[in-house]
Amino acid sequence: MVMSTPSPFLPTLEPPAGGWERLLRRRDGESWLTPAAVALASAAAVTVLALSWPQRHPLELGLSGARLVGKHSDGTPVRMLDGRQVVAQASGDPNVQVYWIVNASRQP
Repeated sequence: MVMSTPSPFLPTLEPPAGGWERLLRRRDGESWLTPAAVALASAAAVTVLALSWPQRHPLELGLSGARLVGKHSDGTPVRMLDGRQVVAQASGDPNVQVYWIVNASRQP
């Protein structure tokens, strides 16, 4: 769509003298993104990332917490904290232990 008549709201502006030539010179001039500047910025980014990376500490699993991540719990028995009893059940797989939890009999 070509407008043939100038708009009364937008005046026609003339570019400054020599503006096109200055734009071309600036475009063709040396950029600040030299290989040395890129290498320095990359090294700084790697340093900041390496220093701010969270440190991992070994997690000590207490009691039967090792079972949650597939490790053996070194013979720690299952215990109930609220007075209930744990009864071991037979399992078809020797690597799987099944327990039945029952309420302890209350004496009146």
